[in-house]
Amino acid sequence: MEERNTRRVSTRLGSGLALLLFIFAPLPTLADSGVFVSVTLDGYSEPEPLLDTVEEWGESFDKGERQWLLNEFEVGYRLNNGLSIAVVQRGLASTRINERAAQYYGRIERNEPLTDANVPIELTVSGFTGQGARLGYTHRQDRWSASVDVSVFEAQHLMDGGLSGSLTTNTDGSYHIAADVDYHYYRDSLFNRPNIDRPTGVGHALDLKLDYQVTDRWQLSVQAEDVWAAVEWNRAPYTVASANSQRQTYDEAGFVSFNPLFEGTEGYREEYRQTIEPRYLLSSEFKSGPWSFNTHLKHQFGTLMPVLGVARRWRPDTEWGLSYDLERRVLGLSASHHRWVLAFATDALELEKAKALYLTLSYNPS
Repeated sequence: MEERNTRRVSTRLGSGLALLLFIFAPLPTLADSGVFVSVTLDGYSEPEPLLDTVEEWGESFDKGERQWLLNEFEVGYRLNNGLSIAVVQRGLASTRINERAAQYYGRIERNEPLTDANVPIELTVSGFTGQGARLGYTHRQDRWSASVDVSVFEAQHLMDGGLSGSLTTNTDGSYHIAADVDYHYYRDSLFNRPNIDRPTGVGHALDLKLDYQVTDRWQLSVQAEDVWAAVEWNRAPYTVASANSQRQTYDEAGFVSFNPLFEGTEGYREEYRQTIEPRYLLSSEFKSGPWSFNTHLKHQFGTLMPVLGVARRWRPDTEWGLSYDLERRVLGLSASHHRWVLAFATDALELEKAKALYLTLSYNPS
C-alpha cells in the first residue's frame, strides 16, 4: 500500500517468581481489619519538564532518554485473617528515546539552527489505563510476613511499539526523517489514521512482597510489582510501515507540515498481548531510638534508583522523614500520623520546571 498526502503532525506526538512466599495454612490473625485507601503518582522525564511533556511532547527536549508516568488509586477492605479485596484504577505511560534524537528533535520543534548531521532514532512507547479488582492475602509468622496480590482489570488507551530510523539535518534548516514503524495504538499519533475503532482489553497482574525482621532494630523488605502482568487486547489497531518525510513549513500554531511517503500496512489484530514491565524494590530500615535510617534500591523501566533516607519519631504515632534519590536527584519529604502516610518528592521548587515528581497518600487499618 502506498499513498502520498500532506500531513499535519502535531508536536504531541516476567518471567515471574516461581515460588510463592507464603503458605495457605490456617489463616493467622493480623493486628487490625478495616478500610484502606491509597493514591500514588510517579512521574519522571529526563528530556524535558513533566508539564511540557503532557502539554506539547518534545518541544522542550534537551538531553536525556527516559520518561514515564504512573498513577494508581486503590480502595478496599482488609479482614483480620489476612485476606483483602479492593477496587483499583491505574494508568501507565512510558517512552524511551535515544539522547541525540531527543536533542535534535527539540531543536527542530523550537525552530533553532541546525547542523549537518545524521542522527539515529530509536523510540519505544508503552501505555494503557485500566480499572478492576485486586484480591490479596498476607501471611505472618514469627519475624517474617509475605503478601501476594492478584489484579484483574479492564483496559483502554493502548500504546505499544515504536520506530527505528534516522534523522538527517542540514545547516540551511531542512531535515529529513526515514523510519520503520511498528506499533499498536488507540489513536494514531504518527500518521493520523482516521475513524479508528478503539480497542479494549483484559489485564492481569501479580504483586509479591516479603518482609523480614532481621533483628529488633533491623528490617529488610523485597517487593515485586507486575512481576507477571499483561493485557490481552481485542481488535488492536496497528501500523507496520516505512515512512519518509521532507520538511516544508511551520504554521502559525507551531505545527510542522510534511509531505510524507508512507508504505506499509495498517489494520486490526483480533488478539494482541501487551506485556507489562515488572518493577522491583529492595528496602532496608535500621532503628536507633527515635531515629530510623532507610535505604531503598528501586528498579523500573530499565532504571536503577538508589535512595537514602532518615526519619524521626516525635510522638508514638507521628513521624517525619527526609530522603534523597541519587539517580534522579530528587529530594523527598514524608509524614505519618496514626494510620495516615503522606510522601512527596520533586527535583524542582517550581512545578513547571520539575522533571521528577512523586506523591502518595495512604490510609491503612494497621
